[in-house]
Amino acid sequence: MPSNPQVAHAVSPARSLEERSCPACASPSFSGPLSEENGYSLVRCNKCRMLYTRAVQTVEAKILHYDRLASERTDTTSTLSPAHYGLANQIKSVRLYDSVLKFVNRQFPRGNVNFIDVGCAGGLFLLAAQSMDGYHCGVEPRFTVRGISIDPRERNETERSVGCLVAFPDDAEAQWAGWADVITLMNVLEHVNNPFRLLGQLKRVLKPGGLLVVDVPNNTIASIRGTLFHWWPVLDLGEHINHFVPSTLDRLAIRAGFRPVKRLPGLLGGAESLGKSLSGRAFARWSIAGALMAITGRKLQTFPHMTMAYRSD
Repeated sequence: MPSNPQVAHAVSPARSLEERSCPACASPSFSGPLSEENGYSLVRCNKCRMLYTRAVQTVEAKILHYDRLASERTDTTSTLSPAHYGLANQIKSVRLYDSVLKFVNRQFPRGNVNFIDVGCAGGLFLLAAQSMDGYHCGVEPRFTVRGISIDPRERNETERSVGCLVAFPDDAEAQWAGWADVITLMNVLEHVNNPFRLLGQLKRVLKPGGLLVVDVPNNTIASIRGTLFHWWPVLDLGEHINHFVPSTLDRLAIRAGFRPVKRLPGLLGGAESLGKSLSGRAFARWSIAGALMAITGRKLQTFPHMTMAYRSD
């Protein structure tokens, strides 16, 4: 999976695009375009109201695109060496990883845990999972980790950094059936052309009753604002192609055979807040979102990111 670069890109005449039905419910009926960015169009499903980018890059084109970003050493914050490109995109989310690993640890307080991260970038999250109980010479870590990725460069970097197995989704489905206790997708599912197919593959890799944890951008506020005022912010439609709100993410997961079990509250500083001081505006926004979530029994989630946990039925 992509390591979540935020660099916008336009559609070139040579780039092949493929049109999609709704990624949440598979309906071909849609309204739009609601907005356009660099040749990509935002539409809304007429059946389930899912927001999604209608025509997207093929998987092959995506791999070439992320390879180019790494070779050009381009990122939102600084010029990077290609070797550290994937890791830099994960370092920004260390606080998110900490929150997710604490939740996973509460679900599995003892015993060995088979753990897979999808879209594993340079493997920082996998290393964190391995070291949750500290380093003990001669003692195997409680968490046994593996990765899943569509990008050969990302696979190689993770294997080198972590020393774990990393597979393509098709290979993981065939070779690791029923292996995993936990699978995480941190800032991944919004990039995937066919998220229903991917979740089906992950369900087969999970043990019965296994835990799936998903973190994606939350487009609730953008959706309300766009619906009421017919004005849409820049959503990076070429990179972020599935524009979830809690109800559409739940609908997709349920359709793929998962049961919602937990909506985690948003982080006080945001999902990518490492090294940043909290502003008064950010604190006010978090306080309002937290109050709305508490009042509605976690039904209304307006944090900029949403972290959701599901069980394999």
